Amino acid sequence: MKVSPALSLLVAAALRANAGDLGKAAADSLIPVADLGEVPPGSKLGLRVAGTRILLVNAGGGIHAFEDRCRHRDVPLCDGKLEGAVLTCPAHEWRYDTDTGCAIERPGVRLRSFPVRIEAARILVDIGGSR
Repeated sequence: MKVSPALSLLVAAALRANAGDLGKAAADSLIPVADLGEVPPGSKLGLRVAGTRILLVNAGGGIHAFEDRCRHRDVPLCDGKLEGAVLTCPAHEWRYDTDTGCAIERPGVRLRSFPVRIEAARILVDIGGSR
């Protein structure tokens, strides 16, 4: 079946328009939570965003956002220790890889993470886009 050039152009335009709407919807769910300077390399910052405790971590060459609670006993990880890319819970010393959110000694245990975007030195987090 041969498709006319005009129909191809219409389909391409519709796909671009829908992609723009999807991008706008994703951008609408991003919430500015902090300035980049508030989380220098090797540091962390705990905060509450839209009723959710969030932990921003600047380790491993990037900013990561996690729910601010240890999977073991719900202890705030913002009170823990960050050494390199390893975040340690202050209560029972569960350790997490900040690149993946995975517990180091407990396979299958992972912190809830959130998508992050940096725009104009602002950290934006998608609270609804948890992984």
